[in-house]
Amino acid sequence: MKLVLIISTVLFFSFTFTDTKNPSGLNDTVDKVGKSFKTGQVEFLNDALPEFLELKIDSEKINIPKVSRERASFILNSFFKKNPPSGFRYVYQGNNSADLKYCVGNYSSKNRNYLIYMLIKKTDDSKYLIKTLQLRNS
Repeated sequence: MKLVLIISTVLFFSFTFTDTKNPSGLNDTVDKVGKSFKTGQVEFLNDALPEFLELKIDSEKINIPKVSRERASFILNSFFKKNPPSGFRYVYQGNNSADLKYCVGNYSSKNRNYLIYMLIKKTDDSKYLIKTLQLRNS
């Protein structure tokens, strides 16, 4: 009985305090971004944006190294209105380090196609937020 209690305790703490290879916070951020680009709704993306980020949209001639979350949401909302989505899919996801991830996706609209590049950074409080978002003509 004592052995079962010890094993249960060890398993509980190993599952509770172990950082997994694919953290759910990262998956949540990637899912929110995907949902936003599939539906053209910025609201899904807002939780994945930090206070400031880098934003580049080739078709709009926007290249802002440090834009506020509110301004970025406004710009992206305008982008989605001009370029309603007809499709989005992730092409590649990878790691630069344990705290820095990147994703590449294809965004299609009736007007044109875009290559989406995101750099996602783990914050001090273990959230994953978009550090860089680029929408490039493809």
